[in-house]
Amino acid sequence: MSGATAQRPMWTGVGQAMGYTDSEDLRAAILAAADAITWSELPDGLTHLRGPAARALIAAVFRGRRDQIRRTGTATVAATGKSARPQRLIGIEDHAGVRYFVLDLGHEAVYLLRSTANPSAAAHTP
Repeated sequence: MSGATAQRPMWTGVGQAMGYTDSEDLRAAILAAADAITWSELPDGLTHLRGPAARALIAAVFRGRRDQIRRTGTATVAATGKSARPQRLIGIEDHAGVRYFVLDLGHEAVYLLRSTANPSAAAHTP
């Protein structure tokens, strides 16, 4: 992750337990997609937050408070062993620079990764 490689990735237990990030190849595909995200400042970035996957992430991580969100973006995750087709990765960045990534599966979302360049900011976020 050039933008994200400079950041410290923290993989979620649910992503690993569900098999979306339980191998180096899968994590590499997620990191490559995260690197490919073109970030949009709000309010333009709100278009990425309209689907059920993004709403679930906002409810869980931000407790529904969109005012905590600074930028959003999406990218395509290449097809992997877990999925025969490409999937959409949604990235949301808060005002502290912490980035959250969720895999949009259409009918559900899987919270995969949080990254930060500031370790003290990560300690204060969900």
